[in-house]
Amino acid sequence: MIISLASIRLDGGTQMRAELRQDRIIDYAEHLKDGATFPPVVVFDDGESQWLADGFHRHAAFKLAEMEELPAIVHAGTKLDAIRLALKANATNGEPRTGGDMRRAYVAAVNNGLCQPDDAKGIKEMLACSDRWARTLTKDARGVAKSERDARIVELAGQGLSQREIAGEVGVTQPLVSGILDDKKRNCSEIYQTEPSEPDAGDDYEDEFPRPTYDGKSKAWCKYCYTGHYDWQFEGEAWICGRCEHSTADEFMQAEDEREEESNEEQTSKNVHVSNNSGNNEWYTPPRIIDRARAVLGNFDLDPASSEKANEIVMAERFYTVDDDGLAKDWVGKVWMNPPYSANLVNLFTEKLRLELKAGRVSEAIVLVNNATETSWFQELASLAAAICFPRGRIKYLNSNGEPANTPLQGQSLLYFGGNTSSFEIEFCDIGFIL
Repeated sequence: MIISLASIRLDGGTQMRAELRQDRIIDYAEHLKDGATFPPVVVFDDGESQWLADGFHRHAAFKLAEMEELPAIVHAGTKLDAIRLALKANATNGEPRTGGDMRRAYVAAVNNGLCQPDDAKGIKEMLACSDRWARTLTKDARGVAKSERDARIVELAGQGLSQREIAGEVGVTQPLVSGILDDKKRNCSEIYQTEPSEPDAGDDYEDEFPRPTYDGKSKAWCKYCYTGHYDWQFEGEAWICGRCEHSTADEFMQAEDEREEESNEEQTSKNVHVSNNSGNNEWYTPPRIIDRARAVLGNFDLDPASSEKANEIVMAERFYTVDDDGLAKDWVGKVWMNPPYSANLVNLFTEKLRLELKAGRVSEAIVLVNNATETSWFQELASLAAAICFPRGRIKYLNSNGEPANTPLQGQSLLYFGGNTSSFEIEFCDIGFIL
């Protein structure tokens, strides 16, 4: 069907792109003038208005080419129907969705009552996105929901309900209730002063609530986010970490005191894993990587984790060494970073970059880190990246003499933050796979 551009409404909140790409619109318009044909846009007609659901770049290109009509697939439906389709548009075809696109779609889904803000499963289905994106988008809301749930548990305990009754009222397991109340008592004794209530005599606790090996009360170690804490939730046969949301089978849960009793031999074998990386903090990035990064960013305003020797290759306008405490300073402009690889430091440096990006002080950045996709810090960092390169093979770093010598135990990734993804892809496509 051919319809008039003037009849199509664009003001209904059905556009899910964070921004339209002007270069793509101009390119489409030039092809249209040369006689090219494009797939029809999709609109929903409610009897009064025609709401554009898919094809905003094409619509803008037809307008730029000064054409008054365009091909369209017209469905009978409301503006909300158009929004439902728009949320999933480009999930499997067209211009890949950016992080900004995903966040805009999430807000639209929630604001239009299509999903609850903490419903990761619903968001995944509504946006046709991955589990990772669904959990990333709903993380803050799920944190609020968890806080409200914990507050409700404490409130019910203050009203004199038993742990069994609280579990039934809130819809969680009894071990979780016990752990939350003990944690609140430990850290907020002014809120909860009494001893946790015991299950009623005669309750068939063992039958209804299989007792896990880990008691849910002790401080336990998470091998994924590399922290020990009390924030664990028992689901099925596994414990869910409240910090990074990875699950650990009950039989593999490790209380802090048990962890401290490990032999040196056992600990050494575990340190092979990236999340336990002791890290060599003086490995220098080879020039072939630096040169490509400089071609993308133009120049490096800052390298926040460097040394005088490293900056002979990086040539950043400013750089912070271990003596400068770069974590305590503002990061501004275009940043190159190859952070220290020890587990505690890489977490601090990547978190600092995330904060500076969100604050708008860092305009563009390229980061070289281990491809520790199972760790919390990598997941958080990758959720903000515009593009990621996974190099073929492991990068051979330079030693203090500038000679190739140090090869890490696992592979690496280069994460790009900014609006020039095409340049990043051009420079790094021969290094490895671009996502």
